[in-house]
Amino acid sequence: MSRFFTPEEIAIILQAKLNDYSSALYESTDITKKIPFLVTADYVLYDRYQTQEYNVDDYQEFTPILLKRSFQYTYTNTDYLRYQETYSLHAYCYADQKFELEKIFKGLVQIENTTLNTETIDQYDNGEVGSTFRITKVMTDFTFNEEQFSQDGSNRKRINADSEITWNFLDGVMTSFDIDISIDGVSMPYIRFGFVDTQRPIANKTIDTTGQVIPLKSTNYYGIELVLPYINSSTVVNDEVIDGKILEIYKGLYDKKYNKKHIISYVDTAGVEWSYDVIISNKNFIDVRPQILDFSVTFIRNEGNIQIEIDDIEVPIISYNIDTQPQLVTTQNINEDKTKSAFSGIGYTISMDLDISDLTNTKTLELLSRIVKRNMNSQHKVYFSFASGLVTETYDVILQNGSYSFDTNPTGSISISFTEIDGDT
Repeated sequence: MSRFFTPEEIAIILQAKLNDYSSALYESTDITKKIPFLVTADYVLYDRYQTQEYNVDDYQEFTPILLKRSFQYTYTNTDYLRYQETYSLHAYCYADQKFELEKIFKGLVQIENTTLNTETIDQYDNGEVGSTFRITKVMTDFTFNEEQFSQDGSNRKRINADSEITWNFLDGVMTSFDIDISIDGVSMPYIRFGFVDTQRPIANKTIDTTGQVIPLKSTNYYGIELVLPYINSSTVVNDEVIDGKILEIYKGLYDKKYNKKHIISYVDTAGVEWSYDVIISNKNFIDVRPQILDFSVTFIRNEGNIQIEIDDIEVPIISYNIDTQPQLVTTQNINEDKTKSAFSGIGYTISMDLDISDLTNTKTLELLSRIVKRNMNSQHKVYFSFASGLVTETYDVILQNGSYSFDTNPTGSISISFTEIDGDT
């Protein structure tokens, strides 16, 4: 099992972060003074730093920081190590550098709580990586106290700044940041993710006079919920691909089109992955001021293994049924009681329900018009495809009957039936 990080190791990690960020701000001219940091968990060394007994590189004036452990919680078993530690940070700053230090501290706190909220850090033993920890972090803003005279004998005033960090160390256990969820190939910065898999039994016919039925088999029904941040296409968020996909899904809350298809994919660092064809079944957006805006969508398995085209135009299917039966000719000879049947071919009827909410679909509008205006018996070509072309068929048919359903839904659906027709007619 991995060993714990020591306060001295944490101090080295924080020192590197502060110096890297301070140098980056100085090189970009966001600050005008180059401020190096020395972070230590040693009280004696921190006291000596305060008296300027030590200097850094080219004798620049540095800011010493003392790291003190104030809380520790540990949970261990034979499989993984999980523990949490809280450290207080006490910085001994030059008062005339307060402006630059505020920029450095505030910038680092923002990065640690967002971009680097979770990161992987290696632990070294004798110069080699001994173990790798997934660390989730929380860092508070630095608060500056009143100015005071320095302890190094100079006339320059000093000012203390205090902060606190809490790090959760995880070794051998998954976290949210080990999971990647993508929609249509675009990784989503989700707030919450949920997956529910339910077995739906399918019953056979009754087995006795009591009406009892026996489940023959079960099908899988699953719901996938995502809560996403409502990100706009601003310059603050630079990834236009992510922005565009989130905006597309958000606008889908109000989209009138029926059953828009998506592909949702999951992968984690343990090697578990899956991908499903889905449609959005539920949508939710609530704004209670003031808050950061988010919205939730629930996906369900897309039963869209079926693709139906009528006269080369794809139509939005709600339900589909084809009833195929042999056509028989029955004869009875004179002076005989028995009848005989002869096979004369196959007859079929195709019934389907179509959503008519998409007003850009010219075929559903045409069929609605035929129903309303009682203009039936029109000839059509119906194309059927199952599982992306695994099974296909084309039918020459005639529109036999149709109905239009309207309740409180302002768009509704139409039910139509086609029957076979000789293609040469």
